[in-house]
Amino acid sequence: MCKIKDGKEKLKQGYTFAALGKEIYISTERGIKPIVELLRNKPDALKDTVVCDKVIGKAAALLLAYGEIKELYTPVLSRPAEAILKKYHIQYQYDRLVDRIKNRAGDGLCPMETMAMDLQTAEEAFAVFSEKI
Repeated sequence: MCKIKDGKEKLKQGYTFAALGKEIYISTERGIKPIVELLRNKPDALKDTVVCDKVIGKAAALLLAYGEIKELYTPVLSRPAEAILKKYHIQYQYDRLVDRIKNRAGDGLCPMETMAMDLQTAEEAFAVFSEKI
């Protein structure tokens, strides 16, 4: 619980992503970019960590499952992301559950969510998004 509290504090400080484990990784990058970059540069960096992220949709949930995180906190979680977290047995907490993650303009679906719609496994997601980002 202490790591979730620390991660929430990082989000309050303006960070968009925090992974707390043996090491601490933080980012102000938006979207799935910090997750993809961390997985690409340090493949085991997320294993057994507690992650706090501003928004988690299906794309991010699949990537976090690929990274084998232990627990997640997010203010905003989509229903498709929740299904992924359950499938991969990842503990999670959220403030608000939404049907879908909208794009930044708020007038449609997030492009990463559109890409993730038909993806079923964490391995598929990493292959697709590491190519895209």
